[in-house]
Amino acid sequence: MSKKINPKTFDKYFSTNDEENKSDIKTPSIILKQNTELFNEEKNTPGAVLRIKRRVKKGEEEWLVMHGKTITLILQASAFSQKQQDFFKTVDGFVFLINGAKEGWDTVEDFQKYVQFRLVD
Repeated sequence: MSKKINPKTFDKYFSTNDEENKSDIKTPSIILKQNTELFNEEKNTPGAVLRIKRRVKKGEEEWLVMHGKTITLILQASAFSQKQQDFFKTVDGFVFLINGAKEGWDTVEDFQKYVQFRLVD
C-alpha cells in the first residue's frame, strides 16, 4: 500500500530557488540495494537464509539454528552456564550464534568450546 505525496507538501520540503534544479528535485529516485549473500545472480537462485530463534517452552529455554525453514541444530540452555545463557540473550550473543552457524559449527560441543573463549574475563 503506497501513499501519494501531496505536491504542496513535497514543494515545501524540497523547494529551491534555482528553477533549473527544481525539475530534478520533483522526481525522487529510489535506490534498491541487494545483498549478494542472499542471491546468486549467475544461477538466478536465492541463497539459504540462516536464522537463530530463541524459544522458551515449558520453562526450558533453547536456541534453534535454522537454515531456510529447516531446523539444523537445537541448543538447549541446560548445556550452557548461566553466564553463557545471559550472553546468548544479547545482540552480541545472537551475532555469535549466527557467525558460528556460518562457520559450520554443527554440534553443541562446538558452541560450548568457542563461547568459553568469547567470555573470558
